[in-house]
Amino acid sequence: MAWDDLTRHLGSRTRQPWTLERMKRAARRHVRDGLLLTTVLDRAPRRTADDRLLAIIAGMRHADPDLTLEGIARQLEDMGERTLRGRASFYPSSVQSLLLRAERLGLITA
Repeated sequence: MAWDDLTRHLGSRTRQPWTLERMKRAARRHVRDGLLLTTVLDRAPRRTADDRLLAIIAGMRHADPDLTLEGIARQLEDMGERTLRGRASFYPSSVQSLLLRAERLGLITA
């Protein structure tokens, strides 16, 4: 996972938000002390721009398999996520196509 994504993810779950540099320093310290593998410091593999959105939608589907397309669209809008074209609102049909792409990539089992 990219450092930016990890920082944003952990920062949303703690009272004091993590900064990118603070996260890297902590990881290096943990590796030095033998608490983490050295591979943690390796460069993250390159991803396409829409992988993050697919991962979010796959996570929503895993968390609540009965969530409707409209419900997923509403949650994405509440989170402030943008569509692949940069729009602020999601349509159920666009959520459906993203779910199908996530299935093809193996993020969701049918």
